[in-house]
Amino acid sequence: MHDILRGYHGNVKLRLEVISTALGCTIRTLEREFVAQYSETMNSFHEKTRLEYAEMQITFNPNVKLMAVAAELGYDRESEFNRFFRRKKGLSPTEFARRVLSRQGEG
Repeated sequence: MHDILRGYHGNVKLRLEVISTALGCTIRTLEREFVAQYSETMNSFHEKTRLEYAEMQITFNPNVKLMAVAAELGYDRESEFNRFFRRKKGLSPTEFARRVLSRQGEG
């Protein structure tokens, strides 16, 4: 399960209902097993993976189209991605990219 979530970069369209059905268990059982094995909730891991992927994409290419990153993560609207990123990082993806560019200019 851990590898599945990481492989999809925390994509918001990855539905746990589909995974649990495919594995022949309930979502609750899947969640309990995940917490027992990894000491964090699937939701927490899912969001962390999504944020790490977004940070990596922006750090690697600060001029990346943010809608492209948002779409890779399953967001239909860039504004949804922006809200998620700001909630987790305390700054927008655009501000994060500016900081990356600023650091690259200093180096």
